[in-house]
Amino acid sequence: MFLADILNSSTVFVLEGATAILECNMPPGTKSTWDKANSSFGQQSVVPYADGREINTDLPNVHNLAIVGQISEGNYNLQIQHVSSDDEGVYICSHKSNELEINEYLVTLTLKVKPTDIKILPSINGIVHGEEGKSLNLTCTVKSGIPPRETITWYNTSTPINTGGPGMLSVIVFPTRNDHNKQYNCKVTSDSLLLQKNITLDIKYKPFVTINTSNPIVVTENNTLTFSCSSDGNPSVKEMYIENGAQHVLNRCNKSTCAVTVLKTKREEAGCFKCKASNIIGMGEDVVKITVQYPPSVIIKQAQEESVLHCIPDGNPPHYTFHFWEHRSNFGQKIRMLDNNQVLKLQSSDSRYQMNGIYICRVENGVKDISGSTIQVAETNVQLADRPIIVSQNAKRQYGRFGFPINIKVYVYSFPERTGVTVNVLKHGKSHAIKNKYISIENSILTDTIFNTEVQINGYTIKLQGYNLTKHDFTSYEFNITNKIGEAVHLVKLSAADLPEKPKIIKVVADTENLTVYWNSTFNGGKEQQFILEYKTVKTTEWNKSLPINDTSVDCCHHVLQHLEANTNYMIRIVANNALGRSNFTNIHIAKTLAFRPDHITMTSHLSHVSGIIVGIVIVVTVFTIAISLRLNKDEMAVENYIYQSQERTLGCRLQHNEPTNQRSTNQHQTTALLQSENETPYQNNFTANSSHNEASFAVENSIYQSQMSNALDRMQHGDRSCVGTCKYSNQETRLPNRLSNMNDESGKFSARTFNIGHEQDNEALHYVDVVFDPLNPINEAHIHGINDRTIYADIDTGAVGMPLEESEEEEDEDDDDDFMYIDGIIDYTKKS
Repeated sequence: MFLADILNSSTVFVLEGATAILECNMPPGTKSTWDKANSSFGQQSVVPYADGREINTDLPNVHNLAIVGQISEGNYNLQIQHVSSDDEGVYICSHKSNELEINEYLVTLTLKVKPTDIKILPSINGIVHGEEGKSLNLTCTVKSGIPPRETITWYNTSTPINTGGPGMLSVIVFPTRNDHNKQYNCKVTSDSLLLQKNITLDIKYKPFVTINTSNPIVVTENNTLTFSCSSDGNPSVKEMYIENGAQHVLNRCNKSTCAVTVLKTKREEAGCFKCKASNIIGMGEDVVKITVQYPPSVIIKQAQEESVLHCIPDGNPPHYTFHFWEHRSNFGQKIRMLDNNQVLKLQSSDSRYQMNGIYICRVENGVKDISGSTIQVAETNVQLADRPIIVSQNAKRQYGRFGFPINIKVYVYSFPERTGVTVNVLKHGKSHAIKNKYISIENSILTDTIFNTEVQINGYTIKLQGYNLTKHDFTSYEFNITNKIGEAVHLVKLSAADLPEKPKIIKVVADTENLTVYWNSTFNGGKEQQFILEYKTVKTTEWNKSLPINDTSVDCCHHVLQHLEANTNYMIRIVANNALGRSNFTNIHIAKTLAFRPDHITMTSHLSHVSGIIVGIVIVVTVFTIAISLRLNKDEMAVENYIYQSQERTLGCRLQHNEPTNQRSTNQHQTTALLQSENETPYQNNFTANSSHNEASFAVENSIYQSQMSNALDRMQHGDRSCVGTCKYSNQETRLPNRLSNMNDESGKFSARTFNIGHEQDNEALHYVDVVFDPLNPINEAHIHGINDRTIYADIDTGAVGMPLEESEEEEDEDDDDDFMYIDGIIDYTKKS
């Protein structure tokens, strides 16, 4: 015989069709059972539901049952899904505490019933009648659900005014005319259920009269006085009239509005006018005061110390309202609003010049002027002396283009007028004055930030112009401006900037629907650049464009064109953009997508990669062997041409007479010439006087002309990298020893070849040089032949030791690749005597 000890009982309410969790918390390590009490046929019995975690499979709803919870903690919770009325009842969770005692938890499962039948009393067809000032009882009732836990809330429109329930909730309101036609809402909420009932108030009230003008009415003497009044009542107004202070009726009206006009108002007519209206509830009125006055005249006086402004009005009545002072620029732009006092103090910790401008005083005494405005205005101009000001429009960093005229601008405000302007250039830690002929000053309208507001002011633009930029001019410039009060100094850093050079397409890897384009980035013009790929089929005319691709050191030089047609020829070109504009397009590259994807493509790619590595190792070993051999024989391979210039025009001519920006070739950006126009310097101390001025010829280092062959061989030696570092000038440091891997035979014959990549159509037909070295002999003779042996370029003694070039004083401390000119395309050059 077991003794049952009921430890706890609870009730769970759940909506029909939802999921119920019946909790049973037993001591850890115990085993519990679930049973359902069955009282059918007047007998008490239980139906087993679960033994531990095992569900009774004989139950009709076995698929909706589960034991959930942390079993190790003693949580044997019964989960019932899709609850229906058949699941209602008492569930018993039990376990044996010892051999003779059973502990039980009783959980009653009950379906929720939603509340229904919401009503508002008293209401007729949703209307509740009342009268202004008399209390009104509003009652909201509802038939409660199961469990009866609904919440009832009264709302005045959308504002809650009382909460209660269940079953019923009443509120008492005292309506006014403003409550007429207003809605009140009763809302009943129970779990996710929402019931709502709305009613509209019909409130009776006496007429509300309004004078349709300002009060008091201020009228200028001898002007016409006109005003009207209107009324609002429920029920509607039956009669309305206007009377003066002597109770003389001026006008009667049988509608809700009434007006009166007094011609040539006299001072004696000043007083109180009344407008009255009535209905069955009562009478309402409104009073207006008539005053004959004139608006004030206003002047501004500035104290001798120039830092205090007085706003002085003169009107009737002498009672004034001072509005905020307004500070504007001399161009009428709003700068700031100041105190609404009669006296304005201008003292400020800010620069004195910021207080300059137009100050506006606004004052009123309630009297309208002829234009109908009550506010009267006066203004004055304040001009305080200060040292020169470098306005916010200035840029500390400005840009120039190599070989183009210098153009640095500095914007200065000065009152009183400037007395002097000097410009110094900072070079090698020393300051050098710029000649005055390169400095110009003009009056300008400037932009400045005054009290956190951007406005225009009168000032000066100081320009440094008049000579072409060399590499030594990209440095800092110090502008000094003075006036009678003081001095201002502004430092400008001049940086190089230009249009970007056009990129170079390296290769295109084809797939059935994709083309992967690889390219080299060149000079970005000194600014950040982006690339845009354009492509189209050979048969179409419209170019498709990719999104801009940022030039970064990671993933910058390849892009996948997707969703293309298989077995189709595509034309591809690339353009570079920076803040100054865009480069020329690359030459058009034609590539064809595959008709199908071969199954062996992966194995072929792997074998090609392995073969490439083996070939690369062989080439590197060969190069080092030859280099050591040539070193031991003291044979110098570097070739320098000093006296070849183009028949078309000299390098100096190209620098001084530049073509339009968008037509210049990229070779101009890879060429640095130390030229000085007119054989003079813009600096007054001539710190470049020791530089060489041989304008007849220029030193040119010829690195086998940086051909496409060298690019291909570099990739074979160092791996196929579409971008290295920042992709800038990757080929300029290449020298002849890096070309030794092009050896064709043991005789030492080298040939420069053009590697055509894909179907690229390159119109820059470069002329290359075939260099032939005979087998080594004691005489060390060498012959250099041009294409087709048309021109003998030089006689070279391979056993001679080259002497270094002299350096000017300027270049002693500089290590700059720009000391050489790199020319990628030497065409038809002739030898000068």
